[in-house]
Amino acid sequence: MLIFLLIFEIAIILITILSHIMLEKKYKEIERSTHIYTNKRAYRTEESIAFIDDIIKRYQKFTDQENESPDVYSMIKSSLLKEYIGKFTFIGVNNVAHKSKYVMWGIIVLEMAIGYINNVTTSFEGVVVIISSILLAIGAEMYIIIKALEEKKEAIIVSVEDYILNAYPLHVNKEVKVNNIGQETVLEKEQTKELVVLTQAKNKALSYVISEDKEDKKDKKDKKGSDTNKYKIESKEGLTERDIIGFINNLNKL
Repeated sequence: MLIFLLIFEIAIILITILSHIMLEKKYKEIERSTHIYTNKRAYRTEESIAFIDDIIKRYQKFTDQENESPDVYSMIKSSLLKEYIGKFTFIGVNNVAHKSKYVMWGIIVLEMAIGYINNVTTSFEGVVVIISSILLAIGAEMYIIIKALEEKKEAIIVSVEDYILNAYPLHVNKEVKVNNIGQETVLEKEQTKELVVLTQAKNKALSYVISEDKEDKKDKKDKKGSDTNKYKIESKEGLTERDIIGFINNLNKL
């Protein structure tokens, strides 16, 4: 009977260690998810950032509807409790990891009780089994203490909370400023383009006016020259014989 209880205790210890490994892997995934989400250059998939992305969407939805900051710590913790580790729920694995130790110590108490009732504690075999069970339980407790998964969980929750409350708003404000600057730049480019078009149209119109003015002046000059020649011709044709004689007499006097 004691041997059976010892084997059962070993199985419980192995399950405890396995559950701790699963939890530790899950916490690393959450840390990596946060790192990928905060690093825009990192390659990301929907699955890799699902945890923190879901929390941020819930946070945004709450702040948009209620216009106040929610309890981010509780929000993160509730999201964590809804997570799955493979096909197992986070709550189930977490309970196994932290409550299976009570089963181990219960087995040891049961072994001691059975040994006491059957006077097995006086035999070498019974003493070895009970001592082995106690040492295994102590080793499992030391493993749990060293892993410190509860502290890691709290550290992850605080880290995500710090990002959402402090870093995320700054990131959003930066994106808004960048978008505003981009819109202003586009507007300035459009205004500059319109100004260039208007300037070109103005220059074209001015060139047309100058050209028309030159043509008008040329036409007037040509018309004036034509009138002068006409006057000369008319004057020449209008001379009389008396005028010619008078002109000759004037030349002789000179």
